[in-house]
Amino acid sequence: MNQLNRVGVLYNSLKVNDATVLNNKYFYGSMAFQENNFSIGLDVNTFSINNIGLVNNLASISYIYKIQLSNYTFFLPSVSIGLGSINVDVSNLLFEDQILTQGLGYTVTSSKDALAPLISGVNYMDLGASFLVHSEEFMVGLTL
Repeated sequence: MNQLNRVGVLYNSLKVNDATVLNNKYFYGSMAFQENNFSIGLDVNTFSINNIGLVNNLASISYIYKIQLSNYTFFLPSVSIGLGSINVDVSNLLFEDQILTQGLGYTVTSSKDALAPLISGVNYMDLGASFLVHSEEFMVGLTL
């Protein structure tokens, strides 16, 4: 906020049970161009769940413009664009055709579901817009 240069790294690991661990790695940084009243931000987030082989990656770049409304009140509109990917190891998932309905008490190890290979990996574009109005006494914002 207010065109400060920042860099940071966050890491979180949560062990749900012996088989499930959630990991989150996050890097962010911003560079201010004070003479032009804008900042550029970059963030990279990686989230994974080990037992299903889920890996979600998202890298975004943001442009933030600074408008001073009064001595201590600022309006910061921004836009962002990002590229992401989600990958799942489908061999760790259980599909409906693998469940035997005859009550035999076991499942089939492989699926014949035609969509299984299609959901293993998806790439996508992420677009966003937001604003923040703040002073020393309040802060309000909205992001889409």
